[in-house]
Amino acid sequence: MLEMITINGRLSFMQDDNIPMDIHLHATHIFVRAGEFLIGSEEKPFENKAQITLYGDASQETIVMDGAIEAGNKVMANVGLIAFYGLPRDRLARLIAPIS
Repeated sequence: MLEMITINGRLSFMQDDNIPMDIHLHATHIFVRAGEFLIGSEEKPFENKAQITLYGDASQETIVMDGAIEAGNKVMANVGLIAFYGLPRDRLARLIAPIS
């Protein structure tokens, strides 16, 4: 598990037809500061499973990113570009209440 990922360039998970694999990113904080976080592309969506798990606890202190952006104790913050492309879904769901 990674504590803090700060992206100032490009972090991308792209589909490789020769080596199909699932990806699972474990982190406490992800900050897309001056860069891009991409999974797949519009032209070539990511066909395998890509999962991001953020870790944190309500008792932990919040953090301040980049001196001015105050965040919680587990967060993915973006002032750059985040774009995720996967296979089309046949079913969508919307949360109507917080998950505890």
